[in-house]
Amino acid sequence: MKRITLNYGKEKIVLNIPKQMIAWQAAPMKATTKKSFSDLVKDSLDKPINAERIEVFGKGKKNAIVVIDDNTRPTPIRLVLPEVIKRLKKAGIESENIKILVALGTHRKMTEDELIEKCGEDIFKSFDVVQHDYLDKNNLVNVGLKESDLPISINKTYYNSDFKIVIGNIIPHIDAGWSGGAKILLPGICGKDTINSFHLKSTLNKSEIIGKTENCMRADMERVAAIAGLDYIINTILDIDDNLADIVSGHYVNAHRKGVELAKKFFEIKEKEKADIVLVSGYPADEDFWQAGKAVSTAEPLVKEGGIILLISPCYGGIAPDHPILLELSGKDPKEVIELIERKEIDDLAGAAVYIDVFKAKEKSKIIVYSQGISKKDAKKIGFQKIDCIDSFLKKYISDNPFNRIGVINRGTEIVPRLEN
Repeated sequence: MKRITLNYGKEKIVLNIPKQMIAWQAAPMKATTKKSFSDLVKDSLDKPINAERIEVFGKGKKNAIVVIDDNTRPTPIRLVLPEVIKRLKKAGIESENIKILVALGTHRKMTEDELIEKCGEDIFKSFDVVQHDYLDKNNLVNVGLKESDLPISINKTYYNSDFKIVIGNIIPHIDAGWSGGAKILLPGICGKDTINSFHLKSTLNKSEIIGKTENCMRADMERVAAIAGLDYIINTILDIDDNLADIVSGHYVNAHRKGVELAKKFFEIKEKEKADIVLVSGYPADEDFWQAGKAVSTAEPLVKEGGIILLISPCYGGIAPDHPILLELSGKDPKEVIELIERKEIDDLAGAAVYIDVFKAKEKSKIIVYSQGISKKDAKKIGFQKIDCIDSFLKKYISDNPFNRIGVINRGTEIVPRLEN
């Protein structure tokens, strides 16, 4: 037997699998850099890619806004923000003129404790930290978007700011190819119609997006950045232990592309065979199935037709508390859903888009969930099977299928799968 450890929310679970049944194990790589976190941050900000340093670029600016991601992302914001603010002050921008904006997209608002954990207590208490509300039309501005079918409305406070900086993390992403760069703007701080259109367009173009740097969604994100303004990005790259492997800063295109090339070394996996069953951890996107479901998309290319994907994630909030339509559409096939969209009978297009993705995955594989947050009733409604004891399930599976091949993916929301040949 081989002992395999997988991330499960804030905990870890250990599974015992016969060595001869393991087809492969996949996970992000571990960093080898010997530099400290602070040194890596300072080095990057001292030598930004195709941009001036913050303290130079910011001279003469009246105010600054720093956009950060929320608690569904592992970005070590609290360790990056102090150096960014230090340099903004060096540029002559006073604390009261520096605003921090949390890019929630359609996610729930963070609690005060979560904001303190994300930003650091000193910064939370000393600066104006606001959370984007995609439904607040009074704080949205329509900016239009040429050469695209996406209607664009974006956070007004951001749009009207003098110096615009974003901090994010680069990992593979099913809706964007790779996260980071201008993605934090679209969909992170856009309005409802924009976010809806973004998710639907991504779903309808999925084959052109996954694992690819240049794609239609990235093009839209960068058009938004060009129109709404984006002066400077800071993107981290974390290893399997959430240690800082590298960091890029500077121009939102050039620095991002450099970051993706660095990230590929950590997150691209190549396997030679498909497995009969793939065990995949949804960590760190464990907030709910809306987040953790990305791991199912990761596993899909590596499982045999008619095989099993076993999603291992607590999904603390259940299926999708902010998108109940995932359960409401139960039983409908993608064609029906698209017809409902065309007849304007569905308001939550983002939720409908994710439903279509889930349906397609179910057509190919049986999906089983090991999750404390998803009820058996909801799992059944969406077409999944829920198990209460993963050890018992695996023991029976191994006994019934001794010659089957088992694939294992840890941190499945951060992996780009490649099937060789």
